[in-house]
Amino acid sequence: VPYHCYSASSDRMRVAAIQMHAVLGEVDTNLKHASRFVEKAARQGAKAVVLPEFFTTGLGYHPSMMHAHRPLNGKPMQMLKQLSRDLQIWLGGSYLAESDGHVYNTFVLAVPDGRIFTHDKDFPTADMEQLLYAGGEDNEFFKLLKKPIIRQVIPERKGNIKSGVFDIGDFRIGNAMCWELVRKRTDRRLLEGKTDLILAGSGWWHFSDPKEPAEQLGGTEQHW
Repeated sequence: VPYHCYSASSDRMRVAAIQMHAVLGEVDTNLKHASRFVEKAARQGAKAVVLPEFFTTGLGYHPSMMHAHRPLNGKPMQMLKQLSRDLQIWLGGSYLAESDGHVYNTFVLAVPDGRIFTHDKDFPTADMEQLLYAGGEDNEFFKLLKKPIIRQVIPERKGNIKSGVFDIGDFRIGNAMCWELVRKRTDRRLLEGKTDLILAGSGWWHFSDPKEPAEQLGGTEQHW
């Protein structure tokens, strides 16, 4: 029987936006916390649940962030797929995902029948983000620059749904992350995709204890 979280007999659907304070770079810890929040949302009747951007790692200047990416189909994706199936919900969130030797900021949407849909954020925004992942459409972005900077252009990931529009059958789900939400290009692609519902997430950076990074790096105390 096809899964429907929306039907013609109802014009309402309960959606949950999860807010969580991720521990910097602690992927396994954050996955456990996220699972509990998702289960609680489902118990309260949510049929679509969205986790924050970088829900597996948080975002900040910290040595652990350089090793906090995971394979695209690794633990974070497996958690999303299992919870979606077990709880019969649409479940999405973005994390630092490695694919073909490159790391992207990938939003993964899992639906109960086991399918997954993925969209890579168009390009890194904050300076620390540029240290952690490649843009999902680097070539398109560099074409727009009046004075291109000299750097390696990372190829678009195979399987990336560049439009961010997921056709799951009865619904077209749109996705955008953080600063994608303030770009006209995002508006155009979501409108052209005729989305019924937009699931969006954002993750803001925070500063760690100023002593901790310096100690781990073997230097003197620094203020970030």
